[in-house]
Amino acid sequence: MKKALAGLLVSSLLVITPALAGPIEDVAALGAPRAKAFMSGDAAGWTDAFADNGVFYSQFSPFRIESKAAIRAYFAEFFNRYPGPRNFMLHQPSSRAYGDNVVVNDGYYQLTITDKAGKAYTSHARYSATWMKLDGRWQIVDQQNSPLPPSQ
Repeated sequence: MKKALAGLLVSSLLVITPALAGPIEDVAALGAPRAKAFMSGDAAGWTDAFADNGVFYSQFSPFRIESKAAIRAYFAEFFNRYPGPRNFMLHQPSSRAYGDNVVVNDGYYQLTITDKAGKAYTSHARYSATWMKLDGRWQIVDQQNSPLPPSQ
């Protein structure tokens, strides 16, 4: 009897828990698989979260990159140019939800990338990403990464 009640309690929590998650938690859940894709150089896995008409402003490019296909091509070339190891650490991340369909993430990061010759580069930057729930799926519609200005 106790095992049956415990099983019922656990199964009811599994049903209730997703209903308690909000937009910020939904978007946060996408972070770990995306980070794994970035670390392994998986351009498709890293960019899958972008909307088909998403826009990306890279800290390494003077121009915006428009469309998921173009963003994916950019990262395929980026991962080829910097095959690793690569690492990023987020600092002071912030998330805000605007209703049930928009989340804005921003913060700072330290990025370390390694080129084919084995030379490592470290940069410090800030980011802002706007996520929208489109067709039932959270997607990045706009992301901007920019280097931090030099300290004075």
